[in-house]
Amino acid sequence: MLLKRHLRTAVVALISGASLGAIFYIVDFETIFKALGGIEFHAIASAGVLVLLNAVLALLRFRSVLRSFGYKPAWRQVVFAFTIGQVSNQIFLNVIGQSLSRAAALNSAGVPFSISVMATYWERLIAAGLLFLLSVASALFLFLNISIDLHAGGAYLLSLAGGIALVSGVVLILLIRQKEVEFRLADAPRFLLRLWPSILLTLAAHAAMLGAYAGILKGLQVPEFNVAIAAALTIVMFAAALPISFSGWGIRELSAAQALGVVGVDPTISVAGAIAIGLLGLLVTVICGAIGIWLYLHRKPAHSAVQATPATMAAPEKWNDIAIIVSAVLSAILLYFQIRIPMQHGEVTANAADILALTSLGLLGFHLWSQRGLKPIPIWLAGSLAAISLLFLLSLGVGYLRFGSNSWALLNRGMGWVIILGYVAMGASAAVTSNAHTSRLVLRAFGIAGVTVAVQQLALMLSVLGGINIPQDAFTIPLRGYAINANAFAFQMIMAAACILVLVRLEGSGKSRAFYNAAFIAIALVITYSHSRSGLGMVIILLVLATIFSSGKERTRSIKLCLLTLFAVAAVFFLPDVLRVADKAIAGLLGSKLGVHSSLLNLPEARYLAITVTRTGSDSERWLSIIEGWDLWLKHPLLGAGLGGYVQERLAAGKGFLVIHSIPVWLMAEMGLVGLLVVAVVFVLLLKGAFHLLSRPAQHGWGLGLLCILGCIAASGLVHDLFFQRSFWFLIGLYVVAGFRAAAEESAASGSVTSNS
Repeated sequence: MLLKRHLRTAVVALISGASLGAIFYIVDFETIFKALGGIEFHAIASAGVLVLLNAVLALLRFRSVLRSFGYKPAWRQVVFAFTIGQVSNQIFLNVIGQSLSRAAALNSAGVPFSISVMATYWERLIAAGLLFLLSVASALFLFLNISIDLHAGGAYLLSLAGGIALVSGVVLILLIRQKEVEFRLADAPRFLLRLWPSILLTLAAHAAMLGAYAGILKGLQVPEFNVAIAAALTIVMFAAALPISFSGWGIRELSAAQALGVVGVDPTISVAGAIAIGLLGLLVTVICGAIGIWLYLHRKPAHSAVQATPATMAAPEKWNDIAIIVSAVLSAILLYFQIRIPMQHGEVTANAADILALTSLGLLGFHLWSQRGLKPIPIWLAGSLAAISLLFLLSLGVGYLRFGSNSWALLNRGMGWVIILGYVAMGASAAVTSNAHTSRLVLRAFGIAGVTVAVQQLALMLSVLGGINIPQDAFTIPLRGYAINANAFAFQMIMAAACILVLVRLEGSGKSRAFYNAAFIAIALVITYSHSRSGLGMVIILLVLATIFSSGKERTRSIKLCLLTLFAVAAVFFLPDVLRVADKAIAGLLGSKLGVHSSLLNLPEARYLAITVTRTGSDSERWLSIIEGWDLWLKHPLLGAGLGGYVQERLAAGKGFLVIHSIPVWLMAEMGLVGLLVVAVVFVLLLKGAFHLLSRPAQHGWGLGLLCILGCIAASGLVHDLFFQRSFWFLIGLYVVAGFRAAAEESAASGSVTSNS
């Protein structure tokens, strides 16, 4: 237990330390403190008052939430518990330490330990939830109002919105009747109504903190505080509120540099302002600590808390489950949609699910703490993720020593890995809820979303063949969906196809099996029309693995699926030839008898039917990156050139931007043999976990899914840069944790039966 607690502490410390290190990597340390020294005193004083007001409003909110749970301890006891909690929030695992210290302080006042903990989490959930909604609105405002050319990207944005609406509607309709989403919420509305005072207090507290930020920025000579800056600060406040760092340190400063940079605020000023707010918050915490010590030294004999009528509602854990399920299902949908934002000087790509993924780090932390350990997450999985995180941190340091500052490596690789950790947490969260079937629900949502995108793309292609004009920015051949490029889209479809194979093993029978087979074939056809050679190779890998790791009737059914899929793909490949023969025969017949000469294949739309796997330009670029990456590894064999070293060398030599199109070569070139060894060990552990699950009939489906995605990324990763594919890591978390949780429960049940007998 002590080791696991230290591991949680180490992860939080790593995130905080890495984020702070990233800030001083981007912005000069001395420059930041010069900016801090230039803040006028009246700005600091007014901001300090507002930060203190924020703490007072948070105190009132905590008392209001306690009343909602049916407990009314005396003011002295509430203030004592709150101030102690503020101190613990700074020094011990953020919300975890805060909740435990409050619970210990209120336990003598007659408030049950569990109620105090849940009240703290509800208070933080209300605060973070409202900030999340405000940050989403702020992000939309910034995307739609900061230098965006809607005319150039209007067709894509319209198709993106339509695609998300279509997929969300289909997933909702097909999932709404599932037993996994049936919650006992009859009394929930009454409980939520009792929370309205805390919601108002939360909005007031957020306004006070926003005012404090505004005062500090004004003191830093920011000429104008407008709606855009307020929107960016809302995103910063949300990031700092996530329980993934020590009281927001590091995350607050890094998000300030990025979010405020979007609206034109200098990174030095942004970071200085965030540090000033953090220091003022620390000062308020010291004041709270002094008040808490005084109250403790002058404490009176404890009196039991006045208990009101117990709040009738669903179990608090159920609300946590609901939050996890909603986040995971939304992520399963949004993972297929890369948001391409056209700007004046280029484009920015993002995924709306990234915010949900980062939030899941906090949700998963709460759930694991409530279970007093890492179970059911295997310790080797947590250790593997920690090892890769340390590897990235080391590689960033090596890159800095060799090349100096490299913002691309920090943001796209370093922060990209933090987001990937969020997706692993998202998948794992879906598998650790109180309902063991939630993982199937999320798996079904991911599969349905992928199939819906595939069918939509086929329908659009048929529409174009029928003569309907669709802007190229919204639809193009080769198919690429909403993944920006065809290979990434094919990989997304492969992940959906792997989900189909898992669902077939878990619940496929009768009509559902026919549906899953049709869905798999539709995905295979879409991959064929994406013209992705690696995608077609991965389809074969999936079919081979599904056949090999089956037995009896299941193997016969897998062979049948193989034959049907291969026949469908072959028909697509040879369709132009068949049509050409038929076209000549029809044209010859019409020409000889009616004097009409026509050729359907001469229509411009007919080119969509031809499948080509020739990539002269991209192939030369891919092999160039692999050869140059190999040469870079020969120069730095042990630790590599550092994260982003290949890009840095190309840019320094005046060459165009290019990444290494091979995962193992990239690992060797930028992280050396050490990096290759670490990732190889993690891969072997994942393979071992897959075979362990395959050996257990009840968990065979989860093991097959894990083996399939590992086999696909191992093969396609040889010639593609796929390490940071969000969907892969999302499914890693889901497959591993769901499978090992089911295995542990099965072992516990069999052990219980044995002992009883």
